[in-house]
This record gives sequence, structure tokens and C-alpha cells, in this order.
Amino acid sequence: MIRPRHRIAAFAALLPLVIGACSASDAELEPEFLIEPTWGTAFEDEGVTGTFALQRVDSDDPPLIYDVKNVRRDVAPGEVFKLFATLVALDADILDSLDTELEWDGEGPEVPPWNRTHSLRSALEGEGEWFYGQIVDLVGEDPFEVWLNRAGYGNANLRGTVRTEFWSDGTLTIDALQMVDFYADLFSDQPTFDRYAAFDVKDLMRVEEGDGWRLTWYSGTDYATQSGPIGWLVGAVVTDEETWALAMNVDLPENPGLDLDLRTRITLAVLEAQGLIDF
Repeated sequence: MIRPRHRIAAFAALLPLVIGACSASDAELEPEFLIEPTWGTAFEDEGVTGTFALQRVDSDDPPLIYDVKNVRRDVAPGEVFKLFATLVALDADILDSLDTELEWDGEGPEVPPWNRTHSLRSALEGEGEWFYGQIVDLVGEDPFEVWLNRAGYGNANLRGTVRTEFWSDGTLTIDALQMVDFYADLFSDQPTFDRYAAFDVKDLMRVEEGDGWRLTWYSGTDYATQSGPIGWLVGAVVTDEETWALAMNVDLPENPGLDLDLRTRITLAVLEAQGLIDF
């Protein structure tokens, strides 16, 4: 028979196991995301389908999402990848600053606005695909793959295709949850990448502002999906109280051209529905 004090000792010995089991159970119950079905109105009003993810920066709260079906679909990042490549170039000291230049290597069609000497700043504004291929060459495929894995950037695949197309031809893919996690890190107080590199990249992004809020964003398009082009809009909205990372993608019309109004309208409508902005 176990005496009372021995019962206490035995129970005390079991406590870590009990607490550990509870903690494990709690962890299993932690939701991967929370669904906000009302955001669907922003897509329905435009007559399109897509997905949206919001993540409070510097918080362990699960992200808020619309459309479970599409939030995990793998999409080529397109031009959005260039922000990632810029971070790597700065953090790996491949290029000293946003204005450090690289000379065109002469490969590809001679299109003067694109194929000329570029800096990180000017290449992001144009279609200088060769520039980012050179960044990968300077970093090296293996180290660049390490950077992709370190940041959890999609499937981290850059092999087996043309060096200037892996981010647009469906080789490298990423879903909206992975994308919003990346931007939550970029806009955090302690980003994975060097803080000064993160600051420079955020400075390159486009800005929309209103009363008490600032939306910092960039866009890209996946033309590799057989069903048609898919447009990204990524970044973060900063209010007087908090910062939220965002990532959305949407199935675009057959000829989307360069018109970003559709993506920005949906983004602003979702942010307003969430009470983060008023416009």
C-alpha cells in the first residue's frame, strides 16, 4: 500500500508527464488558420475567385484567411520573387547597396529598357530578368537554395530550368500561407534577413496611404498555371496600433495587362471589412 506522502511523491513525479501531455494536446488543438468567409464578398463583387491571408506581425496568433480551397494552392511567385532575391543579394553582400550596378551579360534579346546596366533599384522597376539570374549565379545555386529553405519560401526549388525563369515558369512555387508568413517575418522587429536589408527592400515597395494607415505592397503574376494567369499582391498594412502582413492571389482575366486595380480594390475592400482601414 502506498502511504499518503508516497502518493504525493508519486503524483509529483507524474506531473511533468501530465503537463507535457496537456501541452501536446493544446499544441495539436492550435488552429493552423482562422477562416473569415465574409471576405469573399470582395472577390464576388469583382466576379473573380482567389484567396487572402492576413497575419498579425510579431504575434503567435494564427493567420486569418479566406478560401480554404485556394490558400494552399502552389503558385509561381512571378515578379514578387525579385524582392526575395534583393534581400539575398544585400544580406549575402553580393551587392553593397540598392544602387550597386551589374552589367548585362549580353544574353537574351536586346531590349534597351530591360537589357542594360541595372541596379537593384532599377531592375525591380523593369523587366530585367537577367539581373536576377546573375544574382543567383553570384550567390551560387546551393547557397541560394539554403536561403530559400531558411526563409521557408515555398518549395525552395530553383533547379532544372532556365536560370532566369525558375520563379515564373512553375519551378519555384509558393502558397498564400507561406507567402504571408514570409512577409510577417520581413515586417517584424527581428526579421530572418539582415534588418538593414529588410528596410531597403520595404523601401522599394509601392505605398498606398490613408487616414491612420499605410499599405506597403508589391505585385507579381503567375503565367505558368494552365488554367490562366494568377495575380499576387503582397506586403503589409501598418495602422496606428499594429502591423498586419498580407498575401492575396486572384485568378485574373485572360488579358490582365498591367492593370493592378483589380488586386488593389480587393485588398482594400478586405482590409476595410476587417476594420484595419477606412477609405
